[in-house]
Amino acid sequence: MIRGCSLLLCVLACLSFISPTAFAEYDPTPDLQRAAAPLLEFASWCAKYKAKTPGLAALEDAKKITDVAAKSNDIATALEKADDVNAQDPAVLEKRRIANETAARVFDVLSLRKHEPAEDEKYADYQLQAMGISPSPARMAKLPALMESALKDENFDRLDRQYLLAWLGTDTVTKTSLKVDAKLIESGKMPALAEKIVTQALQKKRLLVAAAVLKSLAVSDPKGLKDDAYSASIDLLTKKIHRVQALGHPMVAYISFPKTWNPAAKTNILVCYAGAGKEHEGICGNYRSAVGELPYIVLSPVTLSNTNTVDENSHKSWYPAEAIKPLIGKTLTGNFKTRIDFDVPGTTALLKGLFEAVNMEKHIYITGVSGGGSPCYAMLINHPDIIAAGAPACANFYSLAAGPAKGAGVPVQQLFGEKDQYNKTINGGTGILQQGENAAAVLKKMGFTLPAKKIIPNAGHDPLVKSALAFFEEIRAQREKKPAPQ
Repeated sequence: MIRGCSLLLCVLACLSFISPTAFAEYDPTPDLQRAAAPLLEFASWCAKYKAKTPGLAALEDAKKITDVAAKSNDIATALEKADDVNAQDPAVLEKRRIANETAARVFDVLSLRKHEPAEDEKYADYQLQAMGISPSPARMAKLPALMESALKDENFDRLDRQYLLAWLGTDTVTKTSLKVDAKLIESGKMPALAEKIVTQALQKKRLLVAAAVLKSLAVSDPKGLKDDAYSASIDLLTKKIHRVQALGHPMVAYISFPKTWNPAAKTNILVCYAGAGKEHEGICGNYRSAVGELPYIVLSPVTLSNTNTVDENSHKSWYPAEAIKPLIGKTLTGNFKTRIDFDVPGTTALLKGLFEAVNMEKHIYITGVSGGGSPCYAMLINHPDIIAAGAPACANFYSLAAGPAKGAGVPVQQLFGEKDQYNKTINGGTGILQQGENAAAVLKKMGFTLPAKKIIPNAGHDPLVKSALAFFEEIRAQREKKPAPQ
């Protein structure tokens, strides 16, 4: 969880910290090994001092810095055999603090080394690593003077929330960043600064960064949020549909925040998959209208398993050619698994980013229309542990077997249109109703709860948004009366 706006600003500041000229080629490997060395020494000491858990953590941190395989194997073996009785001993905590600070000082020096402009991102990352390993008050004190230049710097475009992951959540970062935030709040500068960051982030299509800033204010300035000091920033997120990029995956999606979104309050997420017409933004808009002021963030991933074929031009507005190259010229039945293997990890990557950036309920609501039934059912089968309820609408179901996980009673209401022309067999294929029965058999085998299928009178081949949302609201009301399943 992001605990303060200054965490993000620290990243921004670091990205504009270097102003190099032209310099000789340099191999950072020896310096990286020097940075990892105190962590390895600490891990080795922990094996002898019966502090297995902190020793293993330090060993993993050393591996993130550089290749330490030659030195780490023996240490890892010793730690696995060690006891853990002294894991919370003050001597262990102090020794780890010293090891962290020693490693951070190496990164401090390394980050200031003169380098070519093309290497700015790498050297900014060295400074981030120093702050992540040992976020001392002295390092954090550099923030105020660097904030404004960071926000104006072209390097803002390199900002990625992945930069934050290595150093969020530690008590030192939390306490120090909140002190920085407190000064900004006291001076009255925080609302304008937050709005500036949110505006910049959205211009650069960094929606998760914008949302994370507002989430952090729930901790650093809850009174300001309550008093609508940040309403201008919140409006930037809630007034329209945005396009968002997954972290660590090429998938993109359309996203809509509810009109009454409160960064401090838990929000549900509703995932809706479009059909073969690729109306991803359209279905997001349909649900945005239906949701209104209800507490749902609507997410419509741009999937590949929902279409009949993929060609060189079919997805060029969303994906680079190399991302879809394996699928070009092949029918859905010829490479269904390949498409699902893109869609499911892509969706989970999007959700991971949202869970980190927004105050979210842990379990999602999910639907898909027509061809969008494929990724909808695939998510139900592969990730039942994160599903609150599902409502496939006039949905296709192809070649998906039961997964190893259990449905744990998750409710799935299958919806069909009474006048859907695809309900029955067409051109020798399997109709929507039969595909629904096939899907129900798989889900029941996994332990999902399936009420009788619901056929909506006078409806055709349609997302059936009102019916799906009504079912989700029914389930949400039930869940809010009892603890959510873990």
